[in-house]
Amino acid sequence: METLALEGIDNVGKTSVIKLLKQALEAEGKVVRVSAPHREAEPSQGTAIYEGYVVGGEAAREANDLVIAAAQKANQEALGEEADYLIYDRHWMTGYTMTQDQQLRGQWPRVRTALLIPGKRPLVDMAEDEPWSTVEALQDFSSRYEKIRKAYWLDLLGIYTVEQPCRDISLAAKSILWDMRIQR
Repeated sequence: METLALEGIDNVGKTSVIKLLKQALEAEGKVVRVSAPHREAEPSQGTAIYEGYVVGGEAAREANDLVIAAAQKANQEALGEEADYLIYDRHWMTGYTMTQDQQLRGQWPRVRTALLIPGKRPLVDMAEDEPWSTVEALQDFSSRYEKIRKAYWLDLLGIYTVEQPCRDISLAAKSILWDMRIQR
């Protein structure tokens, strides 16, 4: 089974790209399982995941453990379904970007990761209470992803820029499919 994680800030188009990837792979007769461990981790504590990352320390470790458990559960279910692909809507990079805690990264299994980044235009659908709802915060998160990209380049399938969502989501999905095939 091949695994892939899509990472990036909210509203950059991860879920839309995943839908297109899933459709394309299923059209080839492949069995595809999609998991969003950051949302599936103990549903009663879903919002606590991001709060734990923000608080840091023990709270971040507890949040990380819950998300890892959800990812492992998805992996086991995909294996049981004899899936050809397991695609994660977020994986290790989200928690690491928020906490920058090296110990948290070390707990995650290695998964090829596609990083979606926004172009220079600000994303229009962001809620005011999101951590990256200002241009400065968005630049800070983008620089954090850039540092991670440099440090963990072996895990990176590629970086895909989404400047104009209507056009670039489809291009990103096609590019990711291509990269998945040539980097096997």
